Amino acid sequence: MLVSRQLDPVTAATMEQISYLGCAKIENPSSEVEILKIMQLLNKERSEKPIDVILFIPDSSSGIVRFVFIYCDILSTVHKMF
Repeated sequence: MLVSRQLDPVTAATMEQISYLGCAKIENPSSEVEILKIMQLLNKERSEKPIDVILFIPDSSSGIVRFVFIYCDILSTVHKMF
């Protein structure tokens, strides 16, 4: 799906050099040692090529959040606000 150029850029945030780290289950969120171990593992496994994205955030709770890859204008994710 291509991104419409009619989206209001005022409600957009550009994020540069974003890398996907993956996910992990945290058994004890208050353990700094556990958190640091998990972050070390995730950083080792992160994607090689970071990407730039635009996050469009609606002005009201009835809008739609859009996550767009900058270089190819492809709409990646859409989340309806409730």
